[in-house]
Amino acid sequence: MVGDTPADVAAGFANRVRVLAVSTGRSTAAHLCETGAPLVLPDLEEAEPLRGALAVTNRGQDGSSGSPAR
Repeated sequence: MVGDTPADVAAGFANRVRVLAVSTGRSTAAHLCETGAPLVLPDLEEAEPLRGALAVTNRGQDGSSGSPAR
């Protein structure tokens, strides 16, 4: 889950999904780090950190994407 507020981070944790915080809204990167988000980015311009953070790890037998890693 990608979010830009502490409430977004909390919702991700509550639903046991991966959390990526971006400081593109009113919350600063420092404030988002305080929430315990495992990854905080300044924006979504760079794709490489997103690939690792949101990677799909389960694959179906036919090679199709499975459920997202949690």
